[in-house]
Amino acid sequence: MDVVHPERSSEYLLGILFDGHNYAAAQSARDRNIVQSSVLKQLGWKIFRIWTLDWWRNKDKIMDELLDSITNISNSRNAVEENEALKEPEPVIASQKETPLMNPVIEKEAVVYNNASVIQSSDTTIQNQKSSTPENIPPLYKLTQLPIVHYGNYELFLSYQSTPTITQQIQQVIDLEAPINYALICRRVIAAWGISKLGTRIQSRFEQVFSSIKLNTTEDAEHAITFWKNEQNPADYNIFRLPANEGERRNAEDIPATEVSNAVAKILSNQISMPEDDLIRETAKLFQYARVGGNVEAAMKKGIIEAIRRQRAKRENGRIVFLKN
Repeated sequence: MDVVHPERSSEYLLGILFDGHNYAAAQSARDRNIVQSSVLKQLGWKIFRIWTLDWWRNKDKIMDELLDSITNISNSRNAVEENEALKEPEPVIASQKETPLMNPVIEKEAVVYNNASVIQSSDTTIQNQKSSTPENIPPLYKLTQLPIVHYGNYELFLSYQSTPTITQQIQQVIDLEAPINYALICRRVIAAWGISKLGTRIQSRFEQVFSSIKLNTTEDAEHAITFWKNEQNPADYNIFRLPANEGERRNAEDIPATEVSNAVAKILSNQISMPEDDLIRETAKLFQYARVGGNVEAAMKKGIIEAIRRQRAKRENGRIVFLKN
């Protein structure tokens, strides 16, 4: 059970632990009495434990102690916030010795894109003078590095106490990686908990958490869900993101169909029309897949279908033809 802040419904003052079903389901006495509370404290929770026997013996005393704890925590938090508000911000002194670096060039293999050579590295993407405007350079895809949840385990992930942490992690991933599909968000989060497989119970837990959050989502032609930041408008989204290096390249099935469709439209805008097989190969090459087949081919085909659905392309005489918006 949790106690919500009386003025800020998204904040929790206290977590209350009972010796109920979750307590009995723990595999060892250490898990029941030490690990569970330690993990919650690591996550920032203040914990108050109620034992069934104590409750039956003196319920009024337990309630008084609980109310005292809530009052003390609330007063302590208010005092900290007041002290922070009274602190004067430190002045920012600009260094006169520092000068901005002007477009450092890092030699890498050039990738042909949009009739211009694009040099890519993990730190910068630089285009030659044929097309030097920043809007013509595809942005790099950024991966979320969630902090590891210390003492996190499968059972704790499934328990209700983990909901605020999972919710926060989901939002962190969306804020950095959106648009992003359902499965990739889930894998990012469970990796922080030391969980390797997205099993049935884990998926049910995610569905429970997702249903409690108001999120910006869309579905493609195959009903795959994509999550967006609140300020993003899926209808106006017309970019695609490339990996900074091979280690940060997404699996083909993890790239949202909308993003693949944007790459398809960009290629067609230069070629006007192409046979579908050639378009699949060129789109896969743009996302830096050396081979086409299996999941890569399926993802590129899905992007073509999405481009047609969004009226950015059409099929005509066995070719995929660009439609200018």
